[in-house]
Amino acid sequence: MAAPNFELLSDISTTTRRDFLADETTASLNPLDANPLVDGEWVEITDAGKVGRGTGSGRACVYPVYAEKGRYDVQALRKVPVLMLHEYEAETTICDPASPLAVGDMLKVGTVLTNKRGILRATGGVGASGEVIVGICTKLFSGLNKLRFQRIPPQKLP
Repeated sequence: MAAPNFELLSDISTTTRRDFLADETTASLNPLDANPLVDGEWVEITDAGKVGRGTGSGRACVYPVYAEKGRYDVQALRKVPVLMLHEYEAETTICDPASPLAVGDMLKVGTVLTNKRGILRATGGVGASGEVIVGICTKLFSGLNKLRFQRIPPQKLP
């Protein structure tokens, strides 16, 4: 079995999960497609109230997918579970391996792999005007494309 892309370290009972219909024009739920949604990938709520891959437009309504690729219930219901409310700590591999991260850096969501939305270092580690800060880097794993972060309420910088 493959290692998970996203591992929640905090207690799930204190975190609010919600299911949203998938905007399948941008986010495939079929695990056999070339680029399906995977656990830990970040999605944003569209104007239609569905979730899909973000555009990087600086929306504050971005959340990580909390379901493994290929889950039958997600495919059948066409709904994507996301971690929506409250702070938590997690580890993810859906991040930018080339980003010069340091513990304490502010994090934003952006394109990290081919057509995947994940965590990036905010500009200068503190963010720039218009960026949406979604977390703080709390640990780096040497030699691995992985980081630990604390999720904070999204904040769009003025």
